[in-house]
Amino acid sequence: MVKGKLGILSPDIRPVCGRSRIVIDLCLELEKRGIDFLVFTNKSAYLSACNISTEKIKYLPSALKFNPLREIVSLLLLIWYTKKYDIKIYHSHHRKVEFLSFIVSKIFNVKTVMSVHSELTSFKNISYKSDVLVAVSNHIAQNLKSVYNKKNVRVIYNGTKINEQLNTISSLEPFKILYLGRFEKHKGYDLLINAVLGLSDKILNIHLYFIGEGEDLSILRKSILDNKLISTVRKSNNVYLRYLITCNLLVLPSRIESFGLAAIEAGMAGLPIVASNTGGLKEVIRNNEDGLLFESGNSLDLQNKILEVYHKYSIALERANHFRSRVAEEFSIERMADNYISVYMNLLGLKDKK
Repeated sequence: MVKGKLGILSPDIRPVCGRSRIVIDLCLELEKRGIDFLVFTNKSAYLSACNISTEKIKYLPSALKFNPLREIVSLLLLIWYTKKYDIKIYHSHHRKVEFLSFIVSKIFNVKTVMSVHSELTSFKNISYKSDVLVAVSNHIAQNLKSVYNKKNVRVIYNGTKINEQLNTISSLEPFKILYLGRFEKHKGYDLLINAVLGLSDKILNIHLYFIGEGEDLSILRKSILDNKLISTVRKSNNVYLRYLITCNLLVLPSRIESFGLAAIEAGMAGLPIVASNTGGLKEVIRNNEDGLLFESGNSLDLQNKILEVYHKYSIALERANHFRSRVAEEFSIERMADNYISVYMNLLGLKDKK
């Protein structure tokens, strides 16, 4: 791309996190294209497991949980890395490391990009200082403009890899419902449980699959036990892809959702989807075309949408096939990488040769 490297900053990389999966897929695509980059993180084991070259992974102690000493060490390390490796652009995926890159940009001639993956309202004076802010949805872009009064905002949708394995499950006995995400209240796992409890006399054999991790894991397990639900709860890792092709339905019941990476991952696998009509989900999923949307926070409406999928499963599969075609065209990892590379080139004053 240019003499000097691209630096990608992302703390606490883990498979359950959509932000982490985007960082990993972007790194793999950049490496495939021969773009010179380094990725800085405090959690490198999962990166190595994803076949990112170990020489491209550099340790940076900054983590999601704030620690002043750790951040000072991170800043000093980042200054050293910048000089040693001739970093020309820092691309951050969290506000904490973004602020570090902002400080570094005042010392060296470094350009900065920040991918904004969440809807936030705090720390207005020290947030989003990058030269270019990339929102993962129009919903997030509006949040940046209205709450943070930012104008240097561009929307780049997240992407996913082509999945050659398609969901071919036709049997609805048992009816397998998948939840994929963090076990936190704003993700709405409780709404799914309440909806399924209301279906006990309408769909006799339901098996719930909760794949993820989070602070509410013990609460989730207790709720499943108390309500005598048939379920599987597993920590997310690369095995989550298996459930996209072996379940009947993905439910995304989030109360708040910036994008919904699991939606396009399920879309690529041809898995029917029911999701809440909130945030970026209602941009990604077109109601009655790609899947079904329910009123956010309304477990009764979710219950009705699940029942509709169950009774009209052939139509649900038609929607899923339609969404798969759209995902391949609009939400591919290649398209996402093209858009990011265009941002990098523009920041460096170069023309995109594409």
